[in-house]
Amino acid sequence: KVFSIIQKLAGKSIYLVSSTFLKKWALVSCSKQKFQVSFFSLYHRKSLKCNSRTGVLKKKAYMRPVLRHILLNPMKSRKRKKLASNLSASTRATLKKESPTNGTSVSRVTGSDSGSKEDILEVVKSVQNLLDASSSAKYKDWIENYVKGPKFRGVKMPGIREVVKTTIKSEEFDHVFNDTEKSFDLAMTLLKQEMSEDRLAGTLIIADHIIPSGHLDKAEEWEKALSQFSGLYKHHLTDWGTNDSFSLKVLGRLVKRAKPKKEFASYVLNWKHSELFWQRRASHVCFVTQVKHGDKLFDGFTAMLVGT
Repeated sequence: KVFSIIQKLAGKSIYLVSSTFLKKWALVSCSKQKFQVSFFSLYHRKSLKCNSRTGVLKKKAYMRPVLRHILLNPMKSRKRKKLASNLSASTRATLKKESPTNGTSVSRVTGSDSGSKEDILEVVKSVQNLLDASSSAKYKDWIENYVKGPKFRGVKMPGIREVVKTTIKSEEFDHVFNDTEKSFDLAMTLLKQEMSEDRLAGTLIIADHIIPSGHLDKAEEWEKALSQFSGLYKHHLTDWGTNDSFSLKVLGRLVKRAKPKKEFASYVLNWKHSELFWQRRASHVCFVTQVKHGDKLFDGFTAMLVGT
């Protein structure tokens, strides 16, 4: 029962691996480019033994990369340190020789980057599964009655933020979040999903992960990003909840960081001429938090805003 719940929540291949060498059980989460390992003891191990589907992978196929993982990666857990210390000197030497990278993390499985789209879709699926696990039918009914039109899973903003934090911190998805372009593609993919929580998750990835990195500060980068954002206002950011969240959390933060600020503000304010209502709305909502500061943003800001 525990195994089926874990597998459902994770949305990917998970195996329970028995190791007589370590006298422990390992929960191995596998994907094309990464795997993640957690060790634990069970009083009722017999009831959770691998079924026929995972039995083939029980020993050599996965335990050697698992041992390399705990040997070469930083370990904060005392139990994992103890497990690593149980390895003999000869075993350590052999495992290090087998490692594709000497002295660095081997949680990435070697392979081509042609599956980047699949990687992004895998993260999207993981985010959606976590959101579903955090959803509330009662809140779903209430929010759909309050915000007419869009579809909801039933997750409040703190829950969405927690899902995004968990996903970003997960070692399993480092190959996506360590690459700014992939992170941006992931956020845009989430922003184009049907459910509002998915779009809000995409908004938070840009606001809390990409913007703080400084990647969108330069003119050539924010111009490219804004041109892609423009395409969201026809079918995706079409309700006041997701639209205003995106305007304040993404565009509003870029207003403070983008260089040169005057050119960025002028670019966004020109959206007032758009045929799309939601884009026209965004062109002003993103400046709401800056109005009270007057011309602190740049000289002539107030006159530019009032003139529109």
